Amino acid sequence: MRFTDVPKRTYRSLSRALRVTACLWPFENTRQWLYHRLLKKTGRGVVIMPFVYCFYGSNTEIGDGAFINTGVILEDAGGIKIGKGVHIGCRTVIMTTGHKYTESLESIELKPVHVGDNAWIGANVTILPGITVGEGSVIGAGAVVTADVEPYTVVAGVPARKIRTIKMGTSALSCPS
Repeated sequence: MRFTDVPKRTYRSLSRALRVTACLWPFENTRQWLYHRLLKKTGRGVVIMPFVYCFYGSNTEIGDGAFINTGVILEDAGGIKIGKGVHIGCRTVIMTTGHKYTESLESIELKPVHVGDNAWIGANVTILPGITVGEGSVIGAGAVVTADVEPYTVVAGVPARKIRTIKMGTSALSCPS
């Protein structure tokens, strides 16, 4: 029997069980294997720590060499693309859905989030729907990103504001403080 032969309700239950298992699984090699099957695309050398929860998985793409730390929530109904070499800190939340406040609460907007190559996202960051984080950018811990982040820019605060620009061609991870 193949997955396509399984009734939709059973398939959804199996998919949810796989997401929870991948989230809690303590053994790194097996956890990476589970995420590789769960997510739409997973590049080479991706490291996903325990307790990373992805709502759907089929809408998330992660580039080569990315690192996602413990407790990250990927609410990916609208689609999430994470570039190569991206580092995401503990307890970060990336959201792709929101409500139109002028209408009923049932009206949900889906907006994709894109994180450029070599970006660094600090701990406890919240990225709202429809945001693009530019290549080589740094988002400081605890920031709430409400607008697009330009490439090679350091942002921090609530809401996140530009602190400075990083010299072009320098990776966020190798930038002097």
